[in-house]
Amino acid sequence: MPLEAELRAIFDNRHTRIPAEALEIMDRRSRELAESSQPDRAPTASDRAPAFCNLTLRALQHIHSDITAHGAQLVAVSPQIPDESLSLTEKHGLAFHVLSDLAFDLAALYDSFGFDLQRVNAGHARTLPLPATYVIDRAGTIRWAFVNTDYEKRAEPQDILGALSRYATS
Repeated sequence: MPLEAELRAIFDNRHTRIPAEALEIMDRRSRELAESSQPDRAPTASDRAPAFCNLTLRALQHIHSDITAHGAQLVAVSPQIPDESLSLTEKHGLAFHVLSDLAFDLAALYDSFGFDLQRVNAGHARTLPLPATYVIDRAGTIRWAFVNTDYEKRAEPQDILGALSRYATS
């Protein structure tokens, strides 16, 4: 199943797991993020790459061998502390590194779910990451970028492979 379809199914059924008041807060904060200038500040293709969630990691794991076949290396960046990132790597049997870094404010909402952002995000209790995917060349130049404020959308693995193919032939 394509990643977007899997995320859409989760998004469409989230009302069965999340209280209406919490959904309203999440939707409002997502709209605020989309309307803010924060997504415009994310790196894009041809920018120099900065020195740098689970469903996406699993989808990327499925195409890891295809990525390496292009001579590329896959690295994920998480806002979580190194121990949590390592737990993600081990839990999902990832063949690539998950580094720690990065983010937006939903702490009170996640607290109400019993999810301790303060602990897993190394003291950054009020932040969540802005989803982004990049193809970066060996010189550190971003060749392809996918940045989205819509949390039900991520870069599709096949789009990443397409970007790698285009970059390899250019």
